[in-house]
Amino acid sequence: MRRRARGSDRVGPRIYTLSFLGEILVAYVNEYASDEDIEKYKLNEVWDRYHPHKKDRRFWGRKPELTIDRDRDVFLMVHSSGAVAAGTQYRFLLSIKGKEAFVYLNLVEGSSPKFSDRPFYRIWDFVKTRISEYCDIEESEIIQEAKKAVSAFGYNGARKQIPETVVKFNF
Repeated sequence: MRRRARGSDRVGPRIYTLSFLGEILVAYVNEYASDEDIEKYKLNEVWDRYHPHKKDRRFWGRKPELTIDRDRDVFLMVHSSGAVAAGTQYRFLLSIKGKEAFVYLNLVEGSSPKFSDRPFYRIWDFVKTRISEYCDIEESEIIQEAKKAVSAFGYNGARKQIPETVVKFNF
């Protein structure tokens, strides 16, 4: 049974993957990071590393939002997003046991334009990865883990979920 971390707010879908070949249960949840999470995953240091000129405005004054599997020490967080020619590009930071990689995905045509759409679709194209020099995890494994986490991220992670969200990948 999963424990709810003290000080966190769980939001959104849980994604389970179970393999009959002995793969362990994978469970992601969308939560605002607790103080314990901030310390354990060194989230302030992560912020400072990737936002060196904004150290005084960590996480814009809010708790960090994570899509997290605590049992495996894996989390995903949005680093940035914005409009590009191909749609809306998201830059996700994926941390696997402290090894970091950025995964860039475009939210593309076919994604639901209205919150009232049921099912509500989020369709992603792969753009690229940027893997830390200290990360010895293969790109293919990073991409597969990112797909699992983005599936759980759903519409907008801990911040907002839309009922009947379906996440698809064009890669």
